[in-house]
Amino acid sequence: MNIGVDCGVLGLDNKVQGGNYQLSLSLIVTLAQIDRKNLYRLYSITPIPKEIKDKLPANFLNIVVWPNKWWMQFGLSLELIKNPVDVFLGLNQSLPFYCPCKSVVFVLDLAFKDFSFLFDNVTKISFMTKKTIQCADRIIAISRSTKRDITRVYKRRDNIDVVYLG
Repeated sequence: MNIGVDCGVLGLDNKVQGGNYQLSLSLIVTLAQIDRKNLYRLYSITPIPKEIKDKLPANFLNIVVWPNKWWMQFGLSLELIKNPVDVFLGLNQSLPFYCPCKSVVFVLDLAFKDFSFLFDNVTKISFMTKKTIQCADRIIAISRSTKRDITRVYKRRDNIDVVYLG
């Protein structure tokens, strides 16, 4: 099986390695330890650092998607058309505009809805999250509270599982 994974946050050159970064890194490293059979296509904006790639076996390929701006929406959509996968894992609460396969999306929280003053680009985050939640085949919420928020804000009740981090 070919599995596409949004690992964009792993290729970013920033000092803040918060929740999305930790989720992406720990999930990929754990999958690498237990699955040598499936092919994982790790999509990122820039190459994933060598110290991370060195922890991964040969069935984990880093695919750098162009262009940097709007890479998830347009670049990754084109990549999935050219090189289809069976399942796409959206680890950062978003999906490409065109996702021609089954999709599983992780939703960490909807804090931007209740505390918008704390976030840059709230309009973009809100639009992407709404579209993602509407289109995803399966949603993984990281807490019961996040699942309740998804139900409250987006009225989605089906195909949501709670899977705690760690």
